[in-house]
Amino acid sequence: MRCKQKILALLLAVALVLAMSSTALADGPVCKMNGMEYNSLAEAVAKVPTDGTQTTITLLKDTTGNGVVVEKGKNIIFDLGRNAYDGTVGSSGTETNGFQLLKGSTVTFKNGTINAGKAKILIQNYADLTLKDVTLDAQGTGCQYVCSNNCGTVNIIGDTNINAAEGEAAFDVYYWPSNGYTEGVTVTVNTTGTINGRIEYTNDGTAEQDVVAEQAKLIIKSGKFTGTFSIQEGEGGKAGITVSGGSFTDAATAATIENYLD
Repeated sequence: MRCKQKILALLLAVALVLAMSSTALADGPVCKMNGMEYNSLAEAVAKVPTDGTQTTITLLKDTTGNGVVVEKGKNIIFDLGRNAYDGTVGSSGTETNGFQLLKGSTVTFKNGTINAGKAKILIQNYADLTLKDVTLDAQGTGCQYVCSNNCGTVNIIGDTNINAAEGEAAFDVYYWPSNGYTEGVTVTVNTTGTINGRIEYTNDGTAEQDVVAEQAKLIIKSGKFTGTFSIQEGEGGKAGITVSGGSFTDAATAATIENYLD
């Protein structure tokens, strides 16, 4: 009897080990870069050189991960591979951000979905950023800004969709010279997709408005806009906004946009 009990206990132990191994294998790598596979997006980003060499990180499956910081000098294409990434934040430097793209980096997100998760700002951007055929989704979350742009050149192209949480901002154009971002920021929207949420054009109040209009630009060529526009203008209605296309479903927004038609 005791022998049977020992054998049973051994079999149960082996089964537990096999189950744990199976789970580990099932989790496996979530992305690949230069032929190598990585168990987290942050791990792959850390291996990208800072000499400007363009590097593609490809997501292998839907996954959840901590916030990611892209440092100066890194040039990364995040190919989501038609998968979804859900940022949980919490990493050092990204306690509220899903992605923090630092000045001097170049980043492209394409071919998939990024969910806001617990982020207050899904993408905090100071870089040259391209959003191509990607969906940024903050619906049903506490995210305040889907993409906050404080520096660099931003291109929203292809079939890109940005979905803000109810009452919150899809993206902003924020000129912030007092924090060292004197280069300014330009956001160009040329998408066949939809921008759901408020658009903000504003600054820190430390520069003359003609300087703001030159250094902070919002250029709208196409896209479907469902939310309101919040525009901080100077004397004479100066703002670096030009609109040559797109559709605007909010009546007040449509009236406001008339002032910037190119």
